[in-house]
Amino acid sequence: ELVNYIYSTRIIEANLDTTIKLSEIEDYYNAHIDNFILKENIVKVNYLKVPVKATGLDKIKRLLMAGLNKPDDAEQLKKLCIQNADNFFLNDSTWLYMEEIKKEIPMLRDQPEFNVVPGRILQFSDDNFYYYLKINDVKVRNSVSPLTFERPNIKKFIINNRKAQLITQYKQLLLEKARSGKTFETY
Repeated sequence: ELVNYIYSTRIIEANLDTTIKLSEIEDYYNAHIDNFILKENIVKVNYLKVPVKATGLDKIKRLLMAGLNKPDDAEQLKKLCIQNADNFFLNDSTWLYMEEIKKEIPMLRDQPEFNVVPGRILQFSDDNFYYYLKINDVKVRNSVSPLTFERPNIKKFIINNRKAQLITQYKQLLLEKARSGKTFETY
């Protein structure tokens, strides 16, 4: 079995095509849409955790509230966050689990789910930090998961299927070769 595993691994390394077209991912997603139902809420957010005594706090807050519609504003906010924030996340095109955000902002756990709606800015504070959460988009549990969220999982699935097909093809090839060379017997 160990030799079989090593052989299979080498075959995969040498022959597996890991290039996956976006159209393949989209086709798989559309064909299996019922498999992509969310079990948890996910959100696209801008998140900031800024110390109470941060020097650029007013400017950070103003830029976040303004909407970051201009690339210069987004870049300026990022620079201010690097200088002043204890933690931040400004990639508003990435889906995150709401539970992960709640770990970062403990006060968010007390908020009812209906408060988490696109366009809303939530602000919290404790003795040490101000927390800002700008909600850009929300997908609730039991709804269809967006393709952008599922893309990495679909890629892994397609690659795993290709691996299995490749190994099956090589096993079949070896079997046919052994039959034609009459190097094995069937009992």
